[in-house]
Amino acid sequence: MTSAHEAQCITRALLVVAMLMALASPAPNLLPAAEPSKRTLIRSVPAGNVYSYENAAGETVEETENRQGKLILRRFYRPAPPACAYLQSVGLGTNRYWRDDGERLFHCLSPYKELGTVADPLGLGQKNNLAYYVDGDAERIHQMRLVLNVYHGVKPRHEAKQATTAGNPWQGTAKTATLELVRDDWPTGKGYTLDFTVRPNQ
Repeated sequence: MTSAHEAQCITRALLVVAMLMALASPAPNLLPAAEPSKRTLIRSVPAGNVYSYENAAGETVEETENRQGKLILRRFYRPAPPACAYLQSVGLGTNRYWRDDGERLFHCLSPYKELGTVADPLGLGQKNNLAYYVDGDAERIHQMRLVLNVYHGVKPRHEAKQATTAGNPWQGTAKTATLELVRDDWPTGKGYTLDFTVRPNQ
């Protein structure tokens, strides 16, 4: 059996341990939790409504919900890097710098610019076109692409065929970048794509 004195010592020791544990525990959170950014309705589209807000990474987030309030698309936007404006002076200005939820890279791309002067009074034929694409993340650009889509019209002359053959796969370097030209003939036989890509070296 323990004496009254021993019992008092044990009680005091337990009180000291309890006080030390209380001091070591994290203090209770007395401040209210930060509220998530408030969404703003920015436009209505046929599919539903589009809301916008800023996230903790400083990105603008746009969420599209259908008419029943179910999320159908989430897209993130950042300020566009200078590379997105490289070809603006030749009519290949790009849209915003964005990525969809679940994607790793951001993109900016130009609308297709029609090329050529072939007469097509009824507007039924496809016109050759050119587009500019940029892929990257928040810190750097991963690649820039210039894409030419060529629709076959009349059978090309021999000289034109030789010139087109020069668009076969090619790779080279320029300063700190790798350049690559790839030709992709369409399975339909009605044209091809020339894809010119610039990738900054690591």
